Amino acid sequence: MRNIMATDNEPFTKLTQSLKESLKFYGSHSLMGNITGNHDLPRFITFASGALAFNEDDKAAGWNRDIQIIDTIGYYKLLQVTAFINTIPGVPVIYYGDEIGMPGAGDPDNRRPMKFDNLTKFEQMVKDQTTKIVHLRRNNLALVYGDLIMLYSDDNSMVYARKYFNKISIVSFNKSNTNKTIQINLPEYINATNLISSFGSDVRITDNQMEINLKPYSFDILFN
Repeated sequence: MRNIMATDNEPFTKLTQSLKESLKFYGSHSLMGNITGNHDLPRFITFASGALAFNEDDKAAGWNRDIQIIDTIGYYKLLQVTAFINTIPGVPVIYYGDEIGMPGAGDPDNRRPMKFDNLTKFEQMVKDQTTKIVHLRRNNLALVYGDLIMLYSDDNSMVYARKYFNKISIVSFNKSNTNKTIQINLPEYINATNLISSFGSDVRITDNQMEINLKPYSFDILFN
């Protein structure tokens, strides 16, 4: 997940295939922990912002240079990861500091003291959006208990649904640097008539056809 979300080199189709295989192997009854990161890994935003490469010695990087956010696009990529782990089956786990986009290379640079105040505008934005994502999951039964239905994926976009009885959520991602319009024919058992956008994307639903326009490096969560 990390290299797919952080870079343009890996397609979303690889992530959807991995997700299908994981659910098939472990079963929907298993509650897997879905993490943004942990103390053994460099922080995701460090890769996503271009401050660290996947093929370099992450521990040496933490000791030898001051790792900071290079490209603010990393904040939006981090939010995509947060949205992803909160909308797939399992238990979302947000590593401390990822709710504001703290940087960090390999251990121990990824264990910096928590920053509680004097947030930058981007850190505050990530905190606010993360809070909203967590609130949506907590108050939407489809995102907690629903079946996962993969609807679409290509190199830079991915769409799936969660369905729990009459509760439905549709989650969409665009990891490219341009606007993306996705058109999907929905299964008959997904009634999307009353779905509304949580993050302001342009959505059009007619019968069982859905069209959604996503901004660069963005996502949306539709729910009824």
